[in-house]
Amino acid sequence: MLTIISMAVFAIIVASLVHPFLPNTFGEVWFRNDLVFKILAASLLLFLIQYALSSTQKVGKLALEKEQAITESYKSRLMALRTRVDPHFLYNTLNTLRVLVRKKDPNAENFVMNLSQFYRLTLRSRTSVTTTLQEELVTMDAYLFLMNQRMPGNMYFNKNIDDNWFNYHLPTMSLQILIENCLKHNRISSSEPLDINLFVSKKGKLVCTNTLQPKISVIEKSGYGLQNIEKVYELLRVKEGMTIDKTETQFKVTLQLLEDEYINRRR
Repeated sequence: MLTIISMAVFAIIVASLVHPFLPNTFGEVWFRNDLVFKILAASLLLFLIQYALSSTQKVGKLALEKEQAITESYKSRLMALRTRVDPHFLYNTLNTLRVLVRKKDPNAENFVMNLSQFYRLTLRSRTSVTTTLQEELVTMDAYLFLMNQRMPGNMYFNKNIDDNWFNYHLPTMSLQILIENCLKHNRISSSEPLDINLFVSKKGKLVCTNTLQPKISVIEKSGYGLQNIEKVYELLRVKEGMTIDKTETQFKVTLQLLEDEYINRRR
């Protein structure tokens, strides 16, 4: 736009400077009326400015529509994830409940309550791209309770997070995805318990580590794991929102916590 305007102004200035030096005959033909020339020049300049502004608005509108389409696409995928009941998870959970009821385990009622709470929380904010860390921790605690009942003594979870971080945001369901990823890809037994640690670093990043003891069998990819978390950060234009570090003994995922003000600016 600036280039077009600059060229138009330059052309008008050159024409005005050259006009007095043109031959009379040429001047009479092309610039017989100086007022008409100025009006035409001003009209041309106005047209060029209007055209440039219109083109810029169209480009901005297309970019916004593209970003909205990507966001809506992610929301649709997220909604499908939340409303999708994993047959294996549901089967194993109900089987665990059956065992608890048969043994008249006092945790049976708490198991049902946590299962209900888990599904209620995952379905509550189905259109939200991000949630607060506090909400994510509540959902994760319900999920961990269910998993600990299924695999008692096979998993040790350590959480060290200060309350000051609770109002920070992160991609919705990211903590559940991190825990599922740990359980899905590692061997877990009483002889090989899985250690999971969750904490916030001094740089304001949520860190999840687990002992690396990969399963021998090939795990089928579900298509909505860690790549979904990374996609949210891309939509929010957060560079390196998620980083993965892997050693021979440890797997670490780091998530950038987002301030509430940043989330409000992106909505």
